Amino acid sequence: MPPLALYITLILAGLILLASEIFVPGGVVGTLGGLLLIFAAIVGFDLFGPQGGMLSLIGLLLLLALYIVFLVHYLPRSFIGRRFTLQENLKETHSSTQSYSNLVGQQGTAITDLRPAGIALIDNQRVHVTSESGWIENESTVRVVAAEGSRVVVRKLTA
Repeated sequence: MPPLALYITLILAGLILLASEIFVPGGVVGTLGGLLLIFAAIVGFDLFGPQGGMLSLIGLLLLLALYIVFLVHYLPRSFIGRRFTLQENLKETHSSTQSYSNLVGQQGTAITDLRPAGIALIDNQRVHVTSESGWIENESTVRVVAAEGSRVVVRKLTA
């Protein structure tokens, strides 16, 4: 392969591998891309001499900087980038603030086995609950003993 073709091939392959790092995590592909660009710089010194090689190296660094800016700026807006990034602004969203403190002391029925977590029907609403200790079979009668935020703790009532 002629040296100029090798030089151009190394640059293109290095840039493609650097861009592929986004899709193939782990750092191996990006490292190979960086090594190909370093080899391209070495071939540039051999191909263009010391002064031309230095200009080639500066050109490669500028090309790499522009390439990174292009990827950071335009990739999230591209068809492929939209598949990898969140498009909605979640500034106005919030987590559930529903409090179950009003259920403390109430009785209900376990709809699923509580091992130790499951679903119980308390005050005609399905509530995700955690048993105080151990396994509680479904259709057992339970009493809410604590409610801390969205965590509801129940105890099995014995007959």
